[in-house]
Amino acid sequence: MSPILIHELGHFLGLPHTFSVGENCADNDGFLDTESYNDDNKKVNFNFKTNCEGEFFFATNIMDYWPSVWNSFSLEQVVKVRSTLEGGDFLPESSSPDLRINPQPWTRGVFNKTIEPIN
Repeated sequence: MSPILIHELGHFLGLPHTFSVGENCADNDGFLDTESYNDDNKKVNFNFKTNCEGEFFFATNIMDYWPSVWNSFSLEQVVKVRSTLEGGDFLPESSSPDLRINPQPWTRGVFNKTIEPIN
């Protein structure tokens, strides 16, 4: 599976980027076990970035930007994804008592012969 697809699924399941944007270097994602750095002021040196303390690190987190290996989530990120999945936070709200949309049964559509494929 593509690392970009996994990155975007991470957003869908509640994970923000690991970096901050703007003048100050803040822990923008709220997870203490991810490296924080300012994306506006990042210094790339042989694929190393500088964290908020000025130390070089090699990025491996999927929720980071290039340069990164994109091969890991932190433990706190995994806990967040699991809580999102268990709570169904990604499901749309409705007026039902459990705040979820009740699935409707599948219905078979009618074939439209006038629709032609694009050549």
